[in-house]
Amino acid sequence: MCLLSVILTTYKSPWEKIALTLDSIFSQNLNDFEIIIADDGTHNFPLRRIESYMRDKSPQPYRIIHNTKNVGTVRNVLNAAQKASGVYIKPIGAGDLLYNNKILKEVTEYMIALKSECCFGLIRGYVLEGDQYKTVDIKRPRVIQVYEENDQKRIKENIILGDHPSGASMFYKRESAIRLWSHMVENTKTLYCEDVVTYQLVLEGGVPSFYPHYVVWYEVNAGVSKRAKKSRINTMMYTDILTYLEYLIQAFPCDKKLLLKKLKWSKFQVMHPYHIERFLSYIWHPGKLWFELYVRNNSYSSTDFID
Repeated sequence: MCLLSVILTTYKSPWEKIALTLDSIFSQNLNDFEIIIADDGTHNFPLRRIESYMRDKSPQPYRIIHNTKNVGTVRNVLNAAQKASGVYIKPIGAGDLLYNNKILKEVTEYMIALKSECCFGLIRGYVLEGDQYKTVDIKRPRVIQVYEENDQKRIKENIILGDHPSGASMFYKRESAIRLWSHMVENTKTLYCEDVVTYQLVLEGGVPSFYPHYVVWYEVNAGVSKRAKKSRINTMMYTDILTYLEYLIQAFPCDKKLLLKKLKWSKFQVMHPYHIERFLSYIWHPGKLWFELYVRNNSYSSTDFID
């Protein structure tokens, strides 16, 4: 057993991005962790190249899991978590980078101090344009005051209605993540939205801990985030959330009203996934407009956290 398992998830990821993410993991000043590379059925997965790279460079124990077929993000990360030995886990996608060399150590210490099941920090986006890296402002969630004030009612509403933390920033206690992802796999057809397990966490009375610093450089316009306004993946992601919400309505009848509100909004997005039609959702669901205005008016200032 070790303190932390870093799970690098890949699917059709270019070798250069895999190596970039691995290098950011190798640089960490935490000693007690392992690295798990979990590939979701990539054809021509560069297994031997990765094995050679890990043997030459990795100062940490590691293992490589290559699915023979694509099973979806949820099952891929669940499988890796079940085979991990860390008390905590940090999933990270190929192309994303740990923000600095202290992140793994500081966040795990923070979680231990708070006895936290789940923790998130802030993310900064980046894009590679030619040979130049440019930063992109990303706020997920946009309202962090509720976490600083430990306003559990508002946190639950915000996460369910759409202002939830980015999966790229999440850390989990391994046993909690396995339990939540297992429920998702056993009760729904959800394939891709592994980060919305925070829905169930807050419905159970849990609260994700907020680590008030940047934790990840997130590659924008790549992987799942690379989707055009009319791309098929948009509809697939919204449909994923629908199946999960339908399960949660049955499992948490006391929160049925809140979940039904989110379900109605999500159904509209499946039927009308593009920006012009989505604007009309404010006419069909005025509550969605008020929630959006609330989030915009209470969004944090990025300058408060630049270090």
